[in-house]
Amino acid sequence: MNIIQWRDINDLSRGFILDLENCTFPVLFSIYSEPASHVEAFTEAFQMMGFHEADAKHHAVEYYEKTRLAIDKFIDRYRDMPVSYAPPANTVTH
Repeated sequence: MNIIQWRDINDLSRGFILDLENCTFPVLFSIYSEPASHVEAFTEAFQMMGFHEADAKHHAVEYYEKTRLAIDKFIDRYRDMPVSYAPPANTVTH
């Protein structure tokens, strides 16, 4: 699953969103492990939207930084969830 989802595949100038809810964990965590490839992908996305190369690169770096913050918040939301433990069904309790 790609992290970038176009708002309108027939009109790329309408922009894109990041689909954090439906992407896989390897893709999600690749934001941290492969920053250059994501900045490059964001640059290409902005160019496909019609931005000039220098502007696309500038926006891509900003968007990457915002993406990292969004993922940090996404992870924090799950970090605060309580963990409950249920013994396996074949465990005998007394």
